[in-house]
Amino acid sequence: MNSLNSTQPALLPRQGEWVFEKLRPIMDACGTALAPRDFHWAVNLSFHSAEAEHYEREHSAMIGALPEKWERLLAPLQTSHAGSIRWLDVGCGPGVMGRVVTEILAGKIGCATFLDPNAEMLRLCEAKAKLWPFPSRFIQGIISDLGPGEEFDLITCNSVLHHVVELEGFCRVAEALLAARGHFAHCYDPRREALEDRVLYRRRRVARFAHSWRDVRHRMGEMYRQAAHSPSPSSLIEAETNRQLLASGAIRIALDIREIWAVTDFHVHDQPGNFGKGISESELRSYLAPLRRQEYFSYSFFDLGNAIPPFRQIEQFLFKRRDPHGLLFGASWAKP
Repeated sequence: MNSLNSTQPALLPRQGEWVFEKLRPIMDACGTALAPRDFHWAVNLSFHSAEAEHYEREHSAMIGALPEKWERLLAPLQTSHAGSIRWLDVGCGPGVMGRVVTEILAGKIGCATFLDPNAEMLRLCEAKAKLWPFPSRFIQGIISDLGPGEEFDLITCNSVLHHVVELEGFCRVAEALLAARGHFAHCYDPRREALEDRVLYRRRRVARFAHSWRDVRHRMGEMYRQAAHSPSPSSLIEAETNRQLLASGAIRIALDIREIWAVTDFHVHDQPGNFGKGISESELRSYLAPLRRQEYFSYSFFDLGNAIPPFRQIEQFLFKRRDPHGLLFGASWAKP
């Protein structure tokens, strides 16, 4: 297993320190003496270590919806020969993609590489891999840590790209690692075009009004947990992230959970600092050239979990008809 040599892994080509300077207001608030890139990675690694044991429960809705998204993205690989696909899962986390890809592609995966910068996430993934019908290896690091001789037929990123500050460099490395006729697929990332999408804006307003009861229920739940001395998972993650950062000297003043999310979910809209603008299809086309786009779809048409009828049913209807007005998107790209 490879290890990160520092808290500031370098993606090639580097986009420069100016990108990380967007974190400066949050850095000033917590009194860090770190450089912006170092601060970003310190928060990222501490947060994901703290989140690891809670990840699947906190993201159960996303995990439950993975098959319908990834069936679309992996459809071109259905004609692959048995055992022929060399698969790389970048930012594998606790291994949620292992079961999904196994079910969709059956015996077509020949071998898999699971890559994540966080040791605790990788440990959970390795434990799950004992049940998957293909040999796997596990690398602690980032995509540019892979050697120049590496080559893959499939590279996947599920809920990963919005964490990547140096997105252009990441995409260039991913393209270089793909074999001829290989596929790069990603999902669960914020659509930049959603910021100006009036259809989505109106839908979200209606949904927020209809779901107002959930806010009341959430506040009541928080009050109950406080009275019962049973903190919520997000409170536990916030406390443990701050414990690690304070103990290491990375910060002097604790961050709240929204500030932590703003650092880790760098491209997500509506967070402290307001620097997250989403990821656009056009910038991905530029970064991933010469790959050709094969699939693109949007979803999360109400952005509230769609927990009650009729929003759950409408969400499914809009997804099936490929409505373009979602908050999130998935896409796949093929190498000539």
